[in-house]
Parts: sequence; structure tokens; C-alpha cells
Amino acid sequence: MSCTVLQEELFHVLRRDPEISKVVMVQGERNVDNMPRLAAALPGKQIISVHEDDLDKVDDDDFTVFLVMKTTSLHRNPDEFRADIIATARKMKPYAGSILLFYGLCRNALRKMHHISEEVGLPIMILTDTEGNEVDDCFGAVLGGKRRYLEHIKANHGTLFLITGYAEHWSSKLGSKDVVSAMQAYEDLRFIFDRCGYNRVIRLDTGLGDQQRFRKQVDIFVRTFDMDFRTEDCDLSVFEHSYDLAKGMLRGANKQEAGSGEEAPPVLNDAVPF
Repeated sequence: MSCTVLQEELFHVLRRDPEISKVVMVQGERNVDNMPRLAAALPGKQIISVHEDDLDKVDDDDFTVFLVMKTTSLHRNPDEFRADIIATARKMKPYAGSILLFYGLCRNALRKMHHISEEVGLPIMILTDTEGNEVDDCFGAVLGGKRRYLEHIKANHGTLFLITGYAEHWSSKLGSKDVVSAMQAYEDLRFIFDRCGYNRVIRLDTGLGDQQRFRKQVDIFVRTFDMDFRTEDCDLSVFEHSYDLAKGMLRGANKQEAGSGEEAPPVLNDAVPF
């Protein structure tokens, strides 16, 4: 299960796994139909789209990945977000040996993942760095994990982070339905940035996706809110490591590695309004 913000990173880990026999895009009430982008990102792999009520019709292949893409709107309410993830996990339980959530703690909505695993009755994990820490959010994941994320926050006061997915979806998070509301939402966000002292952006670049489009979207953001920016190259170790752990659960790998033990304290970066 993944937020659309991390779809490029998700496509990356699927591309690198030669053992996948089929990718099934699961369609449901809160899901995003991303079939065209998925097909373009995974040339040569068998990809089908199935509604969540028809999963029992999918042929049982050697290694099938069921993919559920969630809308970004779920992040607005942590309790609703957590409940939706649990509900979807329960629906997937008859068809899955383990579930990887392409999410971080997301403002603590997904803390204590072992409780969710026990409630659902299936190994479930969120993105985890190579030191065994569950990452805080998508920015921490792209930066390589909890330790490096905390170092960046301490060293870059007044700085917002942007990744490919956030640059593409940030304006939709304002939730405006008309021009007047949109203008007010932008002014409100500008006011928040100013009061919180945000005046620069770091573009976190993994090299994935349409780089020209990414640069253009970041440029629009920094010009809209009159900020400075710089680019920092990042890596994909968190995503590759987490995927390997989740896949290892299918073979009875040690679940303790997947963040079911003692948790590191979260990085408190909730001043960022989105």
C-alpha cells in the first residue's frame, strides 16, 4: 500500500525485482487508478487491474504483488488514516503473505506497527532504514532514514523539503474548489510559512521520474512563496531495504528487523503544514 507521493520510489523497487510474476493494481473506494503510469514504469511485466471485490479471481502465480495506491487526502486526519490502512489490510489478508506500507510514521498515525500486525493477523511494516528505525515520513525516507533526517532538520532551520511526489501534489492538498478559495488558501499558506520562518526549499532528488517536470514544479513553488532553494542528491536505500525486508517475511525472515521491536523516538517536524 502506498501514497501517490511515493509512487516513483514504489515503481523503482518493483522494477528491480526480477522474481515478480504479476503486478495487480487493486481498485477500491479510496484508491487511485494509476494504471497508465504503472504500465509505463514497468515495461515487460504483466500488469492487471482488479476491483477489491474481485481479488479471488486473480490467478495464483509464483510471486504476485498486489498494489494499492491511496489518495493523499487521508493524511489530513491521522486517526482516519490509520483506520483506513487497517481496513484495507484486512481486505488484503486472504491474498497476501506480508504487507509493506510505503509510508513513514506520518505524524505518528502509523506508530506501533506491531499492534496493527497483531490486529490484522499478518506481518505488516512501514518504511524502515538500514539501522532498523521506522522512518518518520517521505522526506526522511528519501534522505536515507531517521538519523540523517534529524541531522538535516537541525542544520537547515527555516527549510522545507520537496520530493518528486510532493512537488506534483502539494497544490491539491490545499483543497480549494474555486479561484477565490484557492487564492485565500495560498495567502494562508504564505502567512504560515512566514510566521514559522520558512524561507528556503531543499529539492530532494533521487533521480527518479520526470526530472524536467520536477524542476519546473519546484520552481513554481519557490516563486509562488518567494523562497530560495538548492538541490541535494538522495538515495533509495530505505525503499530497497524495506522492500527486501517485507519480501523476506514471506520466507519466515526475522520480523524483529522490520520495526516490531523497540521504536526510536519520532522526529518532530509537524511545523510543516503539509
